[in-house]
Formats: sequence, C-alpha cells, structure tokens
Amino acid sequence: MDGAQLSITMLGSGSSGNAAIVQFGSLTRRVVLLDAGLSPRKVREGLLNRCPPGTELGAILLTHLDGDHWHRGWSAQLARRGVPVLLRAAHFAGALALGIPRSCLHVIEGEAALGEHLRVRAVRTPHDEDGSTAFIIDTPAGRIGWATDLGSVHDELIEALTGVDLLGLECNYDEALQRESPRPWHLKQRIMGGHGHLSNDQAMDALDRIRAVADPAAIGLLHLSRDCNCPHLVSRLLAARHADLADRTVIARRSEASPALRFTRSSEPLETAGHPVPARAWPATRVPA
Repeated sequence: MDGAQLSITMLGSGSSGNAAIVQFGSLTRRVVLLDAGLSPRKVREGLLNRCPPGTELGAILLTHLDGDHWHRGWSAQLARRGVPVLLRAAHFAGALALGIPRSCLHVIEGEAALGEHLRVRAVRTPHDEDGSTAFIIDTPAGRIGWATDLGSVHDELIEALTGVDLLGLECNYDEALQRESPRPWHLKQRIMGGHGHLSNDQAMDALDRIRAVADPAAIGLLHLSRDCNCPHLVSRLLAARHADLADRTVIARRSEASPALRFTRSSEPLETAGHPVPARAWPATRVPA
C-alpha cells in the first residue's frame, strides 16, 4: 500500500445538487459516489476529467433522498448498469418510489464490507423524519468520514468521525443571516431546530471535539446555504476557531467542482483488529454513459 492515495472531489455541494467522487489510488480502479444529486451526465464528465482511463463506478452511498442528493435521471441509468446503491433501511421504500431499481438497493445498518479492501459504516444523523446518514469508509490506505444534512451532532457521530484522514462536514448556515432572512419562520425553525442543518458555529464545535483526539489530514466544509451563508464568513470563522486548518480545508463550491481533498499514507498500517471478511466482490459496472 505504500503511496496509496485517497481523494475526494466534490463536484457540487449545495441546494442545487450534491455529489462527490471518492478515489482509492492503487487499491482499486472503482470509485464511490457520495450522493447522486447531480445528473449522470455531469457526474460522468467529472469522472472523465478527474479519473484515470478505465475507472469504473463501483457504488453510490446515498445519505438521504432529498432532491439535491438524488437526481431522478439516475434511475434509468441504474436499470441498465446495475450500480449498487447503499442506504439505510429507513430510505428503502422512498428509494423504490423514486424509481431506483430494487436489484440495485443494498441496505446497510452498522457496518458492511464493500469488495476486498473497503468497509463502510453508516451512522444515522438527525435530519427531518427519516434522518440522514453519515458514512465512514475504512481502507488500508486510510479512513474517510462524510457527514452532511445534520440537524445536530451527537456523541456517536463524533466517535465515528474521530481519527478519519479525510473529513467532509456540513457547514450550512450563519445563524444571524438565517434569523434575519425573509424565509418563513416555520422554515427557519426546521433548519435550526435540531433536525435540519448544521450552522457554522456548530460545525466548528464539532471540529473542536474531533480534533481533541486526532486531526484530519484534509477537511471539506459542505453544503453552504445560498441565502444564509457565504465562503467568506466560513473562512473568517475557521481562521478564528481553527487557524491552523486553513491550508488543508476546502470550502465546497455550490455549483462547480472544488479542489480535491487528498491523503497519502506513507506506509502500510497494521491490520485493524476485527476487520470483517469481505462479503462479496464489487460487480464490474462501467461509468454511466
């Protein structure tokens, strides 16, 4: 594994669509898509522009079913291509209603193996009635944590995200802008009431708790609100609360690809105790046309 590199490229992060490509360097030519809120065409362009020739789409990890995290154009593609979609049981019926083929759906509760080198842990997070899902991806080359659309941050999530090498964390709104916005009060209550989204200050508090044990190598701050946040506000707060992170933090862009988060492990780590035996190999699924 010497020199194996993990990377995450955020193709878009916000109310207009969320999707990120995870690459695993020398471990596998298959990539994982974190959410599919952009059209298959846009994702395919991202894969072709940022991945080596021969790269295959191995799986989609679906945090939840909001329209900015699942683009309906994927249903027809999956019917032809059979790409696995991993999601929690709470989202299964909704996924069927959106036209995702039953044969592609794989329910994950707790941990599951994905091929020979990867294992995935799903952690339920508060977001509307069915919640969202944070994903932890463990590989011999490093660990990835991804958490967006969070109403609040609980202890289980902090435990899961502690020790990751690449971290994606929601940083949705500035509280003052949210309160002063012309949005209806019921919408403000939904967003700020513990089952909506995570504020900038809440994201910084979560980083405090994660960093008290271990520092991520690179961080992506995700899903900035178009109306109630801006990159300048996030950058200023990051500088005040976590100044040493500035050179390894990417504030995700809403409607275009952001610079990639990268981590390279210099030598192979010891085998993790209790690492599950892979349940099955990935199917060889090509990038959707």
